[in-house]
Amino acid sequence: MTPEIEQLIHDVLHGDASDAGRQRLSGWVTADEANARAYLRVVMDERAIRSNLERDAARSVEALSDSPDDSRAGIVLAELTKLEAEAKAPIITLDPPADLVGDTASPTKHDYAEAGRYLFEHAIADKRLVYTAVSALAAAVILLAAIVWLPFGSSDPPTPSDPSQLAVTPTPKQLPIVATLTNSVDAQWRTGDKPVAVLMGTQFVAWERYTLTHGFAEITTRRGATALLQAPCTIELTDSPNAIRLYQGKLVGKCETPSSKGFIVHASGMDVIDLGTEFGVAVDAAGVSTVRVMSGLVRAQPGKQSALAFAPVVLTKGQARRLVPETGGLEMIALSDAPVFSREIKKTHAAAVLDSEPVAYWRFEGAQAGAVVNEAAPGRHDLRVVGSATIDRQGVFGSAGRIDSNSDSLGSFQVDGPLNGGFFFEQSFSIEAWCWIRAGGHKEAMRIVSTKQGSSGIGLGVLGEKSFNAENPDEIRKENQPFFTLFGVADFIGMKSIPEERWTHLVVVVDWHKRVRMYIDGREVQVRKFTMNQPDGDATLNGIDPYSLAAGRQDVLIGRNPKGSDPLEPWFGKLDEIAIHDRVLTATEIRRRPYK
Repeated sequence: MTPEIEQLIHDVLHGDASDAGRQRLSGWVTADEANARAYLRVVMDERAIRSNLERDAARSVEALSDSPDDSRAGIVLAELTKLEAEAKAPIITLDPPADLVGDTASPTKHDYAEAGRYLFEHAIADKRLVYTAVSALAAAVILLAAIVWLPFGSSDPPTPSDPSQLAVTPTPKQLPIVATLTNSVDAQWRTGDKPVAVLMGTQFVAWERYTLTHGFAEITTRRGATALLQAPCTIELTDSPNAIRLYQGKLVGKCETPSSKGFIVHASGMDVIDLGTEFGVAVDAAGVSTVRVMSGLVRAQPGKQSALAFAPVVLTKGQARRLVPETGGLEMIALSDAPVFSREIKKTHAAAVLDSEPVAYWRFEGAQAGAVVNEAAPGRHDLRVVGSATIDRQGVFGSAGRIDSNSDSLGSFQVDGPLNGGFFFEQSFSIEAWCWIRAGGHKEAMRIVSTKQGSSGIGLGVLGEKSFNAENPDEIRKENQPFFTLFGVADFIGMKSIPEERWTHLVVVVDWHKRVRMYIDGREVQVRKFTMNQPDGDATLNGIDPYSLAAGRQDVLIGRNPKGSDPLEPWFGKLDEIAIHDRVLTATEIRRRPYK
């Protein structure tokens, strides 16, 4: 190492180097493995100087901790202790060459060059933080002497002459929002022993602990890092905007934006810190932590609460390490012995629906020759666009069907003839759809799906203002409640309204051997059966003959009743992702739809 390089390293670490100097040193560090190691030796020498400053600061903190108890002293001491802990953060170090002997994924010269570049950039920020922390520590010690020792001359605190200046007990601060659920497939959650619904867009606050019991979920921190969880997995969000604690299970961390760099996974006995990378962390049932790097670099170091004291290690792409509690070390393991991680959520809402093998599935992803493709059987039972119906690009998962109908402009989507060559809604079936209701636009009921021939048929929709039965005050009906009707025989009403101007998932399940069930956003809602001149009752199908209700060829309409009906009950808003199944969907299938 030349004197010029040595001086340049010191200038960089103290923040005195020019941009040209930093570029010169960066090129030197990344050019050769020996240069990277020489650079690290200088960093360690700087660390010895820092240790002397730490000892002096620690003595000051220790002396103050013996002072009489005072709330202000306690607050300042807590801040000093925090700064002291930051000052003791370990410098990044590379493994010695002997530690890599026999590793099938040993770093190449290029890997060391990449490591040197990251270490160079990271150590600069680390040293600046250290000197800032130590300087703040010294200043805070002086300030503490002024604000803590003065009141101790009297046994009682001074009393303000103005009563309005009396101290008010502070209220607890609201816990900060630190992360958001941004994707999930088949996800089921628990808090403790209690199942909870964690839907898309759910915001997590600090110190919340959740267990993902089934499926996959993606959590994005406030800084933009993502953690892909693979069930079973128990996690807790800390008060940091870029960290997560993994108690058990697997997660994959991705840091693809500048602000997400430095993402931390607190695992059992070990902290894994991102250096611009993608990595997996696993904690097994015995509490043994493993880290595997898919790309880039990570640093593994002892956790703050860990009794282990292994040397921090930097891992590169293709490396994996396991923490050995018995020895307190990180052992290198072959990739074949490392846990297998899922690196992305592949199953979409469309895939979940198609896995249910529907008779028809219309996603409204554009229209070809005036028709919306039936993705369950392309080329068969495509929806024909009728009247003023259009395709809207603002759907729930893409495009949607828009039907802003009125008396002057009637629109809908239609399938001519029975589905699947012989499905007449005479057997058990399920209908699901995403609904978006325009606010304040409908007085009548509105139809999502409807079939009718003569006086028979079925219909699924929501109620309007005119749907209330004024002659029966005991009837409980509200606007936008979902309903399923058997024309002229019975109505089945879900006892919860669908919100307006928001996408909502609605399912009706008709089991001719049992009853009618409804689900809103994956949750089953109470259903009441109403028949003319009879009070509301349980939503059973007792005494109803399905063959007398839906016989013959029937067109399937989306967005209104068939022509000739009175009223036509057109939809006012948007519909999307409509699927019809020739069987009963189970509650589990419905709950596992990836809701948005």
